[in-house]
Amino acid sequence: YVLLPSVCKSILLVLHTHTPACYMCGPLTAARKVFIPVNAVVMCVQLKPGQLWRFNKRLPSGLTNQVIPLYKCFVDADILLDCLNQQTSSHGRVREILQFLNRKYADGPSPDPVIAQCLESMQRTQGICRIREIANTTARSERFLSRSFRDVIGLSMKTYCEILKFQNSLFGISTLQPRNLTSVANDF
Repeated sequence: YVLLPSVCKSILLVLHTHTPACYMCGPLTAARKVFIPVNAVVMCVQLKPGQLWRFNKRLPSGLTNQVIPLYKCFVDADILLDCLNQQTSSHGRVREILQFLNRKYADGPSPDPVIAQCLESMQRTQGICRIREIANTTARSERFLSRSFRDVIGLSMKTYCEILKFQNSLFGISTLQPRNLTSVANDF
């Protein structure tokens, strides 16, 4: 299975009778392959950018371009897998995942409002923006903003915008009828 470049952190849950597994995928700047056995049920939870620190005290940059077993992030990942394997319905599995995440979210601090404003601005413009413009709207220097953004998100602001443009161009290609690659290339 190929994971495409993404700015989100993802929890990939592979449920299989013989080899269940959970993976934490950091922000990906390139495609990564993950082995998924035949006849496995796969569920993916995407965490909003900047939310990983609520779960784990590791620096987000340490997870960039990494797919690691979830137990390296959470000591109780095996308990989650056992609960998911006992559930027979998708609804039950989703309920277990939400309970797990809510327990982890409960003691987390609130997100940095400046970084949240940067993320919102980048997503609103679909990645077509300049760091200088964002720095002006937040009343912070470009250097300070870039360093803070990398610490919280795990990617540089420029790389984050490039991935957003890539994702939006893929969406544009898949939904545009009739397909006109020139207009998508011009847009992004």
